[in-house]
Amino acid sequence: MNSSTENRINAFARIEIPTATPQQKGLMVVGGRPRYYTKGKVKSAMSLYWAVILSGRPRGFKPFEGPVRVMVTFCFAAPKSWSKKARAAITPKTTRPDLDNMAKTVLDAATRAHVWRDDAQVTRLDLRKAYGPEEFVRIVIEEDAEAQNMEESQQ
Repeated sequence: MNSSTENRINAFARIEIPTATPQQKGLMVVGGRPRYYTKGKVKSAMSLYWAVILSGRPRGFKPFEGPVRVMVTFCFAAPKSWSKKARAAITPKTTRPDLDNMAKTVLDAATRAHVWRDDAQVTRLDLRKAYGPEEFVRIVIEEDAEAQNMEESQQ
């Protein structure tokens, strides 16, 4: 079992938040059969989150084996049409892209970064999408101690 203090991913990056999500599949017909593929923008978004996740991995990181908690904050730059005071505040973003689809991109990137065996191990997901004074993403991945304790207390 991994200790959450020594095996915690804490990544922060000032980046332009990608708006492409895995739900945006491409379709082509090959030999009369439909084939779905991942579009280039989605691959780019996944690669960007993959790099952010790797930047937050501690030295000697070992993939999580049990339940995992993931916390992600997506902060978009506030529109220039807003007042300076409004742009300086953190304000919920209630427009596209959908938060659950953005989270799927991060989870897929974490799987690719060998953070866990499968994103099915995620038992807690804390997501935020907001406008703020600058664009950034924060990704924290750790052992879900609460789920681990529930599991142990039932044995």
